[in-house]
Amino acid sequence: MLSRATPIDSRISWSTRRLQSAVNKLEAMNQEHGVGVLTETETCQQASRGARQSPNEADAQVAEDKSAREAEPKNHDDAHMSGTHKSSSSYSTFHPLILNLEAIKHVATFFLPGNHGKCLDVRDLASGSFHVVKLLDFEDGWSCVGRFAEYKEEPLRNLESEQATVRYLKKHSSIPVPEIYFVNNNPDHVVGTTFVLQERLTGQSLSKIYDDLSMDHKLAAISQMGEVIANLSRLHFPAIGSLKEHGEVGPLQNYVYDDEPSRNPTGPHHTLKDFMFSFLSADGGQFAAARALFPAVKENLEPLLAEHAQKPILNPPWRLIHVDFNWQNVLFQQNESGGPPRLSGVIDWDCSFTGPVYYLYEYPPFIQDDDLEKDRWKTNKAARKQYVKSILDSFPEGSEARNEAWECFRQKSAWLNRFTDIFFLQRWYTESSESIFVERYVRALQEGWVHAKNGWNAYPGRRNYKPDSEFREESDDGSEESSDECSSHSS
Repeated sequence: MLSRATPIDSRISWSTRRLQSAVNKLEAMNQEHGVGVLTETETCQQASRGARQSPNEADAQVAEDKSAREAEPKNHDDAHMSGTHKSSSSYSTFHPLILNLEAIKHVATFFLPGNHGKCLDVRDLASGSFHVVKLLDFEDGWSCVGRFAEYKEEPLRNLESEQATVRYLKKHSSIPVPEIYFVNNNPDHVVGTTFVLQERLTGQSLSKIYDDLSMDHKLAAISQMGEVIANLSRLHFPAIGSLKEHGEVGPLQNYVYDDEPSRNPTGPHHTLKDFMFSFLSADGGQFAAARALFPAVKENLEPLLAEHAQKPILNPPWRLIHVDFNWQNVLFQQNESGGPPRLSGVIDWDCSFTGPVYYLYEYPPFIQDDDLEKDRWKTNKAARKQYVKSILDSFPEGSEARNEAWECFRQKSAWLNRFTDIFFLQRWYTESSESIFVERYVRALQEGWVHAKNGWNAYPGRRNYKPDSEFREESDDGSEESSDECSSHSS
């Protein structure tokens, strides 16, 4: 019996000898490996012109996967909201992923769009906790990217939501995302895991080129990232959750509980309170010690939620939030004539969700200050200023959208930012680490910390963090005095 692969656009006819032969060979591979299942023969339309690339174009396609953290979230390239969404647990440690390269080549040769000839080689691009990324080379010089789940037991709905999100963006926005050629959502496929074959975008991760760019070119790249966020703000959704096909909002995928289907997913949700309290249920959390504190968390959140209930930035329409909009997930094409780099791709949408616009307008982690990188503070401040400016300039002066964006940056608060860091995006591996941060969160709420205190602020990388002045130039040296102490960002 055939197992089902996610359809892309049009089904291949089973009547052709070539395809029937390909199916028969794939069936034989499955029988040889004792799997007994294979993918239906489904594919998409002819490859677009933009998908065809020469071999000498940059190979960098996919950011390094992120590892989970036990310590306080900081602003390194693998911190903040990244890498926390999902755990490979101990599965890949004791069950290393073994890919059938011949089966990969076979699928790529016969079941992809276009006429690129035989898939000749499968090369490594990146490997991390969650995905193995390969580059597939073809006879005519064309290539595409394969993303293979390292965590074989990853729920299929996570894969399906990511692909639905990318397809939605491809259709409804100008944000450059990879075209999807083939999706296998069967973990028992002869290839060895679930996988996606997709367009190979040009360019390199910004993380690989940023430090070598001139200041002007750094700011140009930052501006283009701001424009991506402005574009996302124009997409409106009726509920909080994860995207399904055609922009429908489905249940929210909580990546913390990937391996516990009975606790995942929840929703869709229609208020911020419902969203937040969904993580504080009797069976929430990862360890009993932290779970025992959840009633206190809810009790102390209630007055804050009531106080801010009417704020537009915490109410619908809900927006699509990338969650890990950091420099490793944006690709830029260098300008051979010496001009600024051009944004060529935004990748890694696997934990995106629709939620309050408040969470959309965040500084990318790499331009947030960190106590371990004080030499970057001055550059970071200039970059943050340019980032906000590029977003505001995307909207007419005095418009509701412009005011909304500015309010989000002005009103950054620790009780909102830290909530998602602790309860939504963090995979805790020890009972003590989870309970320590939940206890601290409760204490901060109980004591009503309004301004930064003991490192309690919206962005935790810099202990003495204070919000940037509202575009004033008087202290651009990155010193402690370069921020407004009176702003509500740290509340």
